This record gives sequence, structure tokens and C-alpha cells, in this order.
Amino acid sequence: MVHKNRTMTLLGRRHSPPSLGMDGVCVLTLLFAVFFSTPADAGGLTASNLSVVFYRQGENGHYGNNVTLRPTFLASDANKSWFDYETILPGGALRKVFFMACNYSQMDDTSAGIRLQIWRPVNLSVPSLRLVWQQRVQLPTKTNVPMMYTYSINATVALVSGDRMGWEFEGTTGPICFEYAETHRTFFYRTAGVHPEVGQLAVFDRTFLPSQFSMAVSVDGKATGDPNDLHPSQASRFELWGLSLIFAVSLSVAFFISD
Repeated sequence: MVHKNRTMTLLGRRHSPPSLGMDGVCVLTLLFAVFFSTPADAGGLTASNLSVVFYRQGENGHYGNNVTLRPTFLASDANKSWFDYETILPGGALRKVFFMACNYSQMDDTSAGIRLQIWRPVNLSVPSLRLVWQQRVQLPTKTNVPMMYTYSINATVALVSGDRMGWEFEGTTGPICFEYAETHRTFFYRTAGVHPEVGQLAVFDRTFLPSQFSMAVSVDGKATGDPNDLHPSQASRFELWGLSLIFAVSLSVAFFISD
């Protein structure tokens, strides 16, 4: 009888798992926030004093305009969405976006915000296009020399033949340099301070700026993807990050209370 009770006592003994401690909880919380809140197509913006020059569309996968220093920039009334009518993108996957920025002396923090965009034509006679990809970047305002910026994309952003490259200047100054060109049309859409979201249909102004901006994209024509898989805008990414962070903090608080 004694042996039976002793056996029951051994089997019924509660073994507490080792405590993580607050350091362990903080580490798990950080890992959770990073893993679940980092956008899948998060890339990176790099700056250099190089340029991108190509002599035909599609050369080395490049489409658009030569990314070189051009004579002027938009000193005022730039806060619009723009698309390059003459650059017709092929099907494939978007890999990089290149642009040349200049004249930082007139650029405030708002004008340093640029939204890189891909527009899909719905009716070019209007013209109306749908925003299918967007990425916001922030330029340094203290740079005093022209710089070429490259945004690299890690995820598959699928393009269809006919897509157009575009961008939005958030401020009144447009730092991407350009030159006037009579045969090159760049249309604009007056956002009135309301940034277009991915999936939104926009009607652009019928008038255009006869210009060629220092912007190009790199396209992998052999890659495939779902062109209907629209990527969320930067605002949506921030909301996702915030919700994940709140959940992670709540998780750490729960660990602390139960410890």
C-alpha cells in the first residue's frame, strides 16, 4: 500500500517548465514582430553616383529612359501622379526601379517622399489606368549632389504587356530630373493630396507634359506570376506592421502576467 501511494505521488507530481524570463519574452516578441510584419515584397533603396544607359528598350532587361543627369526638375506644382506614356512594359516580373534625383536645395521633407508606381491601362484614349503596384521611398534631404537611386524588389511583382511605369511626388517639388521632349508624353493625375491606393482606377488629365524623366525599370521577362495579385500600398504595410506589433506586445504582457 505504501508502494502504491508512493507511485501515485511520483506520477502525479507537477513538473513546472523552465521560465523564459523577461529577456526571453522580449526576444520572442521581437522575432514575432519581424517575422509576421515584414512585407513579403520589401526591398531596399540604395544611392550611387552611377547612371543607367541603354540604346533600345529591353536591352539588359531595361525599359524606360536613360537614367542620367538632365537639365531641370519640377520646382513647383509637382504633387501629382505621373506615368510615362511612351514606355510600354512587357510581361514578366518587375525587379528594379531606377531614377535620378537632383536639386535638393528646394526639397523639404514632404517633397522627399516619392511613390514608385506601375499603372495598367484600362482605356488610354481617356486616359484611365489602374494602379497595380506602389512603393513609397524617402530621399535624404541633406544630399547636395545628384544621385541615382535604385529600388530593388524581392518579391514577384507580375507585369502584363502594356503596363506603364509611373510615380507620385508627395510634395510641390519634384526632384526627379527631366528634360523637355516634344515627342515624349508624360501624363499626370491631380491627386489633391489623396494618395491613390493599389487597385484604384484613376482618370488622368488629357493634357500632358512633353518630357522625358530620368527613370527606368528592370524587368525579368522569363519570370511568371499572377498579374491579378496586386501588392498593397505602403500605407497598408504600415497598418499590417502596427497590428502585428500590437499583438506582439500583448503577447509579451500576457507572458509577464502569467510568469
